[in-house]
Amino acid sequence: MSIFIIALLCFISSLAVGKLLIPFFKRREFKHQLPEMARLGWISALSFLRSATLVGAWTFFLVGLAFKVTNLMARMFDSTTLVDSLLVALTNFSEWSNAIRGERFLWMMGILAVILIVVFYRQGKHTAKGIYDKLLDRYKEGSLTPMPPSDKMDRIGRAIQEVRMEGSRVGNISDSELSAMDIRRKAAYLKNLRKADEDLQRSYVLADVDRRVLDELGDQPDEGSSSGWWNTILGIIGSEGMVKMVNRSNKVLRRIGIALLLISFLGAAHTPLSTTASNAARQLVDLQIQSERNEIDNWQKTMVAQIPAEEEWTEEDDEVVNALARDFELTYARQLVSTALQTTDRLADFRVRAHAVRTNILSSYQAHANQNAPTAKKVGGRTSQAKNARAAVYESSVDFHGHSSTNRSQADLFTESIERNSLQGNGKPQPKTTAGQRYRDYLSNQAKQYPKGVWSDLKSKYRAEVASFSRPASPKEVFGMAISETIDGFANEVFRSSSNDLGSELSKRLAKRMSAGTVKSWVELNMEQYTRDLVTEPKISTAREKFTSATSTPKRFMQYEVNRSGLVPEPSALNAHIAENPPFLDRIDRHPDNLRTMNNSLRNMAVRQGEPMAALADNANSYKSLFPGSPGAELNTVSGSISNEVAYNPSFLEEAVSPSGGGGGGGGSLGGGPSASNNTNRKPKPRRVRPNARMGSSSIASRARSFTSLRGFRRIGGVLIGQEAQNAGETDVDIREISWERRGKRIEIKLTDASGTQHDAGSYDADIVYQALAYAADGRPVAATMIKLSMQELPGLKILAHPALIDTEVGCEVIALDRFVDKFAAGHPVVAEALQSAQILDLLYRYSAIVTIANQSGLDALESLRYTMFAGKLAAQIENYYPVFYRYYAKDGRISDPDYNFIEAYPEFYNEKLWTEVKSAFLASQGSFTNFSDRMEANPMTVYDPNTLLRTDVATWSGVREMPYSVDASLSFLRPAPNTLAPLRFMEQIAYIPLNDPDSNYQPWEFPALEASGILAREVQLGIKNGNSKDRTVLQRMQSFTLAQRLFRAALSGDLGTEFPLEELSNMAADCQNSVQWQLTPRYNGYLSPREMEEYLPLITEDERDAKNLRDFYEACGIMDPQNQNPCG
Repeated sequence: MSIFIIALLCFISSLAVGKLLIPFFKRREFKHQLPEMARLGWISALSFLRSATLVGAWTFFLVGLAFKVTNLMARMFDSTTLVDSLLVALTNFSEWSNAIRGERFLWMMGILAVILIVVFYRQGKHTAKGIYDKLLDRYKEGSLTPMPPSDKMDRIGRAIQEVRMEGSRVGNISDSELSAMDIRRKAAYLKNLRKADEDLQRSYVLADVDRRVLDELGDQPDEGSSSGWWNTILGIIGSEGMVKMVNRSNKVLRRIGIALLLISFLGAAHTPLSTTASNAARQLVDLQIQSERNEIDNWQKTMVAQIPAEEEWTEEDDEVVNALARDFELTYARQLVSTALQTTDRLADFRVRAHAVRTNILSSYQAHANQNAPTAKKVGGRTSQAKNARAAVYESSVDFHGHSSTNRSQADLFTESIERNSLQGNGKPQPKTTAGQRYRDYLSNQAKQYPKGVWSDLKSKYRAEVASFSRPASPKEVFGMAISETIDGFANEVFRSSSNDLGSELSKRLAKRMSAGTVKSWVELNMEQYTRDLVTEPKISTAREKFTSATSTPKRFMQYEVNRSGLVPEPSALNAHIAENPPFLDRIDRHPDNLRTMNNSLRNMAVRQGEPMAALADNANSYKSLFPGSPGAELNTVSGSISNEVAYNPSFLEEAVSPSGGGGGGGGSLGGGPSASNNTNRKPKPRRVRPNARMGSSSIASRARSFTSLRGFRRIGGVLIGQEAQNAGETDVDIREISWERRGKRIEIKLTDASGTQHDAGSYDADIVYQALAYAADGRPVAATMIKLSMQELPGLKILAHPALIDTEVGCEVIALDRFVDKFAAGHPVVAEALQSAQILDLLYRYSAIVTIANQSGLDALESLRYTMFAGKLAAQIENYYPVFYRYYAKDGRISDPDYNFIEAYPEFYNEKLWTEVKSAFLASQGSFTNFSDRMEANPMTVYDPNTLLRTDVATWSGVREMPYSVDASLSFLRPAPNTLAPLRFMEQIAYIPLNDPDSNYQPWEFPALEASGILAREVQLGIKNGNSKDRTVLQRMQSFTLAQRLFRAALSGDLGTEFPLEELSNMAADCQNSVQWQLTPRYNGYLSPREMEEYLPLITEDERDAKNLRDFYEACGIMDPQNQNPCG
């Protein structure tokens, strides 16, 4: 619809309201007459509506006329200041109108219009009431100016005369002629006539006052006022009476401004208006670009016309050109998004930078591992083909603020930009984008044509500010670099046929506004302007500021196009996504054929045997399945895919004597089982439970990165390194520089704070530096752990190592570290007694629960026999150790001491009544298991439900934990006390596993009495001291690794300050990557020969087909890999 048609419709609407509706409310006699104040309120509201539509008509007409004139001028003039000013106005108007366009805005404006009408209606009533009261007071004072009576007053006057005449007639009737009854009637009638007379007189006065209210409001100019141009303008914008009515003041201009603003908003929401503005701007931007390029061409001609310098081009010249090109691309990028990305949150900017550096480090490690890691051999089958172990960095797509056009391609474009942005190699600045590289070629060509001295002066300016060229790009510049790639591609028509990604989206929007040729000219204009400013300005920083802050209309227009594209994300949204989807490493440590064999074997057994065999999927657990780097990653594993199809909840009878766990030991496991309710004849049925039903993928991924949560996870003994500082996020450290120097195989690192003070951050082996960087960048704190397989008959433990450590010397060392507690401390009599007593205590409670269930009345004889048989198996395990167990717990009341008794520490996990009976039987047993058993056989318990009596499983592990620390300005957290085990702590613990929530994370019980005695640390330290040199080396290097990753973790988290030069960590990684000592790490702690496997299989299954599937599965897992006999050489 044409703007002029809209203006005509507004004008017609204004006439209709002014000539029809307002007179209707003024003169129309209603059958049910409106209250006078309400009538005046409607007149007020309609007066506003008439004025508003009239202003709208003029607004649309004048703007349309302006566009017509502008388009005419665009064809008549090449370049003028007037054209530039018009282009600025049109660009601003187009940006403003686009911001308020849309269905939502129209709805809001419609609601606003209704609200304004209601407001004017109420304001009209309120104002009329005030005027009415004042006029009434003046009437009483007799100061009202006499006026001829109105028609209404005439009617009331005639009614008054009639009432008075009737009163005179009735009053002249003599009382003598009337009876007593008639006299009373006469008196009452005269009284009514007098009251009617008073009411009519009051109505007469009110009618006189009412008519003066409308005149006082004044829909027409006051009598006696001039009819000059000022009142003509007021008549166009709105009646003088309406202005008085809104607020009885003389601030007419302010009221007119408000009315114009309102109508301008309404008008700008219409497509014809903004489209016309866009078309006009599109023509003018071409003219302005050409005009500015003509000016620069003239300057270039004067430069080239002089005698060019005949100097030899050197490496220094290349360095300067590259640095200036890099500076151009950053400045150009920052200018592009100057209005689209506004943030003052330095921490948010830091997190974006940290994400880029993490991604860069992990990508580097991925590539290096793929090229150098030792081979993972195929086990079994006819071929001995070997393939390199594979590594990968996984990243989720970045969510660009929820725009519908967001997809993986946008994320890739952003990710590639931030990866390229990280400085690498020698740290010399070089352009990373196409625009920067084109500018490098352009500047190099221009420099060779400049007269003698010009290029030398420019190099001198560069040397004066060389430090500023090594700064990392800000997030704003990173986004701008991604946008600049898109714009450059559009200018060369690269994105015309691409998919719905960032490039094509922005290209589509640019295509609606200008041609590819215009954009190309604009890019070239930027290069030419920046070069001119570099030469003419006294400093490079001044040229940079001038280029960035330039108010050139084409630049403003392009900024507006980028801003309105909606493709630049909000920092807060990006930071939230980065927090939820960090980059991570994933090493696939099995030959693909072995993975397929494991998968097929498990599926075959699940199909043949039903749900119980699906528990074997647990044997295929990998680091990724238990500690996924992102939500859902665990499902992309053998165990995850199997478990996702068939879930298994084992019978508590089948697992009562099947300990499971991880780390250095294992505990019992007791699940569901036969119902012990009144319906005792019902056969037990295994329950089908979807994996992760209790714990979603996001929770599993969150736990995988939480040091605190992993401490209580049932699968974690092992080595946990990588906890946050105790004062994380609250440090006052402000490191501004990091430097390092290689001395042989060692790397010495120094940090410089904001005051210029340099601090020693330690000396580390180069391979430890590189792997600690990758380990900290990945973020998951499980360095290594060992887990039991679900089939008790198979010996040994499966080894899971962090992807940044697997198949390296550091990986072998962390696995060796995991064995130190068992190797040096577990055999000490005090430690062994505590561990054995805790295990017997768990078995004793379970034995008591099963005996209680078996003794219930009415239990089926067969079921009772099964319970009794399992109780007998438990008793056989307990009986021989009971005397030692009794002496341990009877001493000093330890049976009730939570420092010695894990049940007392968390009584909520156990049945209170049963535990009370167990303690009583224990104390009365006098060290005899027979006495204890007889007492439990006769216990008066009436609770028989296994789910009530047996609620919790436990797992006993040994392990190593990083000690707590706080980041401080003096870096003392990197300098633990010498001749100690710090920053590592060696421990034993029991984890609680509620059977209704097996993936929960409860605070473990860490044998407080042993911890307080310090015996574990003493025994480990003594064993290492008296052991071989290899153990001492393992401890020293793992202490060093813990400190190095602590340093890098603090840097990447912002605890060393948001001004920390994160990008230098990428350079450090590049310097150290060739120092990694690649070495196959064991996958299994133990070895089972083929002959031994044949002996074990009949214990597991009698079916030949199942036996074959099991053999294939365990062979593919690496249990029969000869390398396990001599791990790590």
